[in-house]
Amino acid sequence: MSFSNAAVQNGENTAVGIVDISSRSLCILLMAGDGGIDNTRKLLQVCVDEGVQVVELCVPFPNAFTDGEVLQRAHQRALDVGTELECCLPLVEEFSDQLKIVLLVDYSHSVRPRGAAGVLRAAKTSGCAAILPHGLPPRLREEFYQAAAEIDLSVVGTVYPNTDSQTRKNVLRQSGGFIYLVSQFGKSGGSVQTDQKAVSETLFAIRQETALPVAIGFGLKTQKDLDAAFQQGADMCIVGSAATAATERAIQMNTSPRRALTGFLRQLKEDEKHG
Repeated sequence: MSFSNAAVQNGENTAVGIVDISSRSLCILLMAGDGGIDNTRKLLQVCVDEGVQVVELCVPFPNAFTDGEVLQRAHQRALDVGTELECCLPLVEEFSDQLKIVLLVDYSHSVRPRGAAGVLRAAKTSGCAAILPHGLPPRLREEFYQAAAEIDLSVVGTVYPNTDSQTRKNVLRQSGGFIYLVSQFGKSGGSVQTDQKAVSETLFAIRQETALPVAIGFGLKTQKDLDAAFQQGADMCIVGSAATAATERAIQMNTSPRRALTGFLRQLKEDEKHG
């Protein structure tokens, strides 16, 4: 399953998104190696079985300063069992025909030691739908995006409500797959205290500048949160900490993370029916 990277013609982004516009898609973040790689494989299968379209598969890294406590603990559990990029790529290859997998990689921990070109080639070869770099230094951004474009690998662009107009346009011009609109400041998993007006205005501006789908993430926990994001115009919602919290409880209680994630996803569906 492959998707076009950000193709720029006459200054205009002609990239193809990984989800349909207005499709109300759900993206679940999974921490690779949390509970062991075999557990991650089972959770990916749950996503397939429950009809999740997109998975953000996070390669664990230390000092995840933008993540809340739930995800920080998941990073550490995965690191404690030796999870690295090389453990994750076979999972991508195994599920790439059934899920659109966006690989989240930290620059300092995963990319710099291996070299950007090698990481991008490995992601492309394994079947990633897109790559989402974390902590990429601004001075290296152009080089990273160009290397990805050369092998037709989409790089997800991140935009904030306070991103200035020129920076936003540059991000949109280079990005592929989808645009990640961060709905709030602070750490992931926090309470949703979002400037809804600012998010709506930013989303509207993005719509004028790219045909890529827009995903809203950070702080989305319940179906009510998802409904609010979709009503603002999001094409996809990203749920991370809430799903991870469900599997964390199972890991701590020595029960089944697979059943925990299944229950979480089915509860979202049930809440949507009665919303």
